[in-house]
Amino acid sequence: MPEAALQALGLAGLGPVLPLVPDPAARQDVLAADKVGMEIAACAGYDPRAVITLWEKMQAVDKNPPPMWLSSHPAPAERMASFKSNLPLALSYYESARQAESR
Repeated sequence: MPEAALQALGLAGLGPVLPLVPDPAARQDVLAADKVGMEIAACAGYDPRAVITLWEKMQAVDKNPPPMWLSSHPAPAERMASFKSNLPLALSYYESARQAESR
């Protein structure tokens, strides 16, 4: 967090504590890793639609998530949206892997 923002929030003296607060930019890294993982799994022949089912279950279990400013990961709903938007490409990789497997 920039020093000016810390001062504005009256948190300038909390330097040792603030590293415990996750960097929001890291959430974008998690989404990028999710996308790559989904694509790798699809290329290996795993149905990428399974990740949607998994995250639906995880969302149902997570009744009291921490506030976003304390979380190092995107909200489950954001991850689900990302997986769904990446599904067409992952499905194409999955179909290619299935065709290669049947040769």
